[in-house]
Amino acid sequence: MTPSQRHALDKICSQYIPNWRQLSDYRQTMARHTLTDELSDRLNLRCQSDVLGRGRFALSSLEVHWLPPGRDLCDYPTLLAAVNAAEHYGAPQDGIDTASVESTLASEPLDGKLIAYVDDGAYRTASIFALHHYLTYQIELGVGEWLDDRYPVEHSLPATKPQHSTDGSINAELASSNPHADKIHASAWVAIEEVMEPLVSVLLAGIDRHAPRVYQVRDGRIHTTLIVRNDQTMTLLRPAHLIEDLNKITGSYQEVDSLCRRGLSAAVSALVEQGF
Repeated sequence: MTPSQRHALDKICSQYIPNWRQLSDYRQTMARHTLTDELSDRLNLRCQSDVLGRGRFALSSLEVHWLPPGRDLCDYPTLLAAVNAAEHYGAPQDGIDTASVESTLASEPLDGKLIAYVDDGAYRTASIFALHHYLTYQIELGVGEWLDDRYPVEHSLPATKPQHSTDGSINAELASSNPHADKIHASAWVAIEEVMEPLVSVLLAGIDRHAPRVYQVRDGRIHTTLIVRNDQTMTLLRPAHLIEDLNKITGSYQEVDSLCRRGLSAAVSALVEQGF
């Protein structure tokens, strides 16, 4: 964010939240969370439309350290071009720590990256997933639920007093009621890591030859999950016209749901075969 953008945002936020400029970043965030949905929508709409967004749908990325410094999604002609730029930005380079925050976050360009935009005069957000990342995410969620049911673990706040940070936030570690189950969970996740990549590869065999598709899941009051089938799809999605473009190639989520169910069944079967 440029200094001029920050100044413009501060000016808008000051109209909705008293003493905005005197608050720390943490307390500014908390103050925005206390707004009613109506006020929050109006504030976000103004910030997105007037300051942050670009293109027909006033779109911008909500991610930090994804794209090269000073660049945003609408700087690229297609979503694929943005992804390629992110991958190049996150690739190991001589003299650069490959474990840096920037490289780590950029290494998986479409693993649920957040965007904001304006559609039909309303502020909206979305998470963009490549299909293989979305399948991995959903399978891991299902495996986590299966493990919780099979080996229950309850967490609670420890007896020690939580630590209060200078910005007003609270830090506290949770205590486990079942260390044995914790060890089983940890071992199971190691096993899943070994089978996940080949499992998803089998599910998506030949996917690059399939027709372009975007799958949309409205999973919040203002939020939508967007799942991109393949690289061919990304070549048809222009960030400056993203909503217009994806509506032309939207497919049925049932296809994705079927893949998720098959993947979860295979993952659980793999764990059972290993004695979990």
